Amino acid sequence: MTRVVVDEGLWILAFAAEAGFHPPRDERERAGRLAAAELLQTPQVEAVWVLSEEINRAYRRRRYEPPYRGALWKLLRDSLLQVMADSSRTLWLDEWTTVDGDDDHDDDCWVGAAPTVGQGCLLITADDRLRSAWRRSAIPERNGFVVLSIEEARLHFATGD
Repeated sequence: MTRVVVDEGLWILAFAAEAGFHPPRDERERAGRLAAAELLQTPQVEAVWVLSEEINRAYRRRRYEPPYRGALWKLLRDSLLQVMADSSRTLWLDEWTTVDGDDDHDDDCWVGAAPTVGQGCLLITADDRLRSAWRRSAIPERNGFVVLSIEEARLHFATGD
């Protein structure tokens, strides 16, 4: 089963997909939010989630502190809780690789988890700057993981590629 590191940006976008208090600026933003929500449902069924205390803390903030709590929030929250309760669907890291770079240090838990897991791991991020920086570096290739955008990850899971 594919191992995935999913940054919290996907949760932010997914939960905003149904948040009426913060409407999207345009159709592209609306579509991006819906794509994030759709994508989050796929690896919850088809992948092993890479977690650590730091990642779990960030996810917990997104699960329990959003100012909106609609049907999509409940669906995604409950699904993630089921994943976290099933040891066959999670890989817990006690430590992760420290990676030098110009990354935001708030991203360290995701940035370090993917190279720690290494071969075959997918780092799925909505952060264009982070994705671009990693693609310019040799770190993903050297450690055997792949950095994907939301759309790239959706295509990966749709095609099994």
